[in-house]
Amino acid sequence: IFDLYLDLAHLVVLIFVTSTSATCVRIGVEKFDRLLYFAAPMGTVFFLVVLVFIVTPAWSGCSLEEELQLQATKAEAKASEGVFPWIVGINILVSMLSTVMMNAADLSRLAPRQFDQAFGQMLGIPLPKLFVVGVGILGAAVVQLRTGKPSWMMGDLFQFWPPWAGVLGAIMIYFLTLSINIAVNIIPPANDFMNLAPRSLKWRHCAYGVILCSFLACPFLIFHTAAGFAELFLGGYGMVTGALYGVMVSDYYIVRGQHLSLPDLYAEDISKSAFGYYKGHNWRAAVAALAGASLPCPAWIVQMLNKTASSPSDQIVLPTFWAVCGGASWFIASSVAAVVYVTCCRLFPLPGSLAATEACGEKEVDTDISDSNDSKSVDESDSGALTSKSRSS
Repeated sequence: IFDLYLDLAHLVVLIFVTSTSATCVRIGVEKFDRLLYFAAPMGTVFFLVVLVFIVTPAWSGCSLEEELQLQATKAEAKASEGVFPWIVGINILVSMLSTVMMNAADLSRLAPRQFDQAFGQMLGIPLPKLFVVGVGILGAAVVQLRTGKPSWMMGDLFQFWPPWAGVLGAIMIYFLTLSINIAVNIIPPANDFMNLAPRSLKWRHCAYGVILCSFLACPFLIFHTAAGFAELFLGGYGMVTGALYGVMVSDYYIVRGQHLSLPDLYAEDISKSAFGYYKGHNWRAAVAALAGASLPCPAWIVQMLNKTASSPSDQIVLPTFWAVCGGASWFIASSVAAVVYVTCCRLFPLPGSLAATEACGEKEVDTDISDSNDSKSVDESDSGALTSKSRSS
C-alpha cells in the first residue's frame, strides 16, 4: 500500500521537512519571528507573481475569460447536484480556516491591546486567505485548460514555468509551509501537551512529540488525493475544531458573560480559582466536545472504510441524516457542543470566581474597619462626656 502513495522522492521530501521543523524547534521559537519576517513578504510577492502569470495569456496560454468560464461551468454542474455539495464545500473551507483562527490565538493573545489582536488577525488571516484561494482557483483552471485534468496542487503550475522559476517557486512554497506549520500546527498542540503536566513536561520536548506524531500519522495517505484531503482530513478535522469552537464561544459569551477574571487566570493556587474545575480539568467541556463530535464521527468512519473498499458495490451507503452530519461536520459539532456545554454548566455550575471571593473579603474587612472606627468614636464621645460630667461635678 505504501508503494501506491509514497515513492523515494516523496519520502526524502517528507523526512527533510520533518527534520527542518525539528531543527527550528531546537533553535528556539523565540527566534521564529525572523522566519515570519522573511516568509510573509516573500509569500505575498510569490502569489502576486503567480497571479500575473495566470492572467497573462502569453505566459499561461489561457485568457482570464476562459478560466472564469471553466469555473462557472463546474459551478453549474455542482448546482445540478443539489445543495448538499455546496454545504460540503463551505464546511471544508470553514474547517480549513478554523485551524488558523483557533491556533493563532496562542500567539495573538500576546498582543499589547485588544485592538492590536483583532486588527492583526483580520489583516493576517481572512484577507490573505481570500487572496490565496482566489489565486488557487484560477491556477487550477489554467492547469485543467492546458492538460485536460483537474488539479488541486499549486506545484502543478510549475510545469509551465522555466526550470529555474519552478525551483524558486518550490523553495518558496517550502518556506511558507514551514512557517505555517510552526506557527499553526506545532506551537498550539505543543502547548496543549505541556498543559497536561506543566511541572513535568518541557515545551521543546512536547514540540518534538507533535512532529513525531505528525510523521507517524502517514500524511501521504491522507493527502494523496483531493478527496482524501478535503473529505477525510478537513471533514474529520472540522468535527474536532467545531466542537472546541462551540465550547469556547459558549463559555465566553453565554456562561461567563464576556468576563474573564485575571486573578483566576493567574492564581497561585488554581484549585481555588474559577478555573480549578476537577483537578484542573473541565469535564463539562470534555463531555460537550465528545457530544459535538459524536454526530459527524460515524460518517467520517464510513468514508474511511469506503476508501479501502475494493469496488463501489462494497461501499457503505449512509442514510441522509448521517450524510448531512458528516458533510456539515464543523457546523453540527459546534452547535451540539455549545448546547451541551451550556446545559452542563446550568445543571452543574462552575466554581466561583476568586476575584468575587476576594472582593467579598475586602468588603467584610472594610465593614469591620468601619465598625471598629464607629465604636471607637462612640467610646471617645462617651469618654468625653464622662470627663465633662466629672469636671462639672
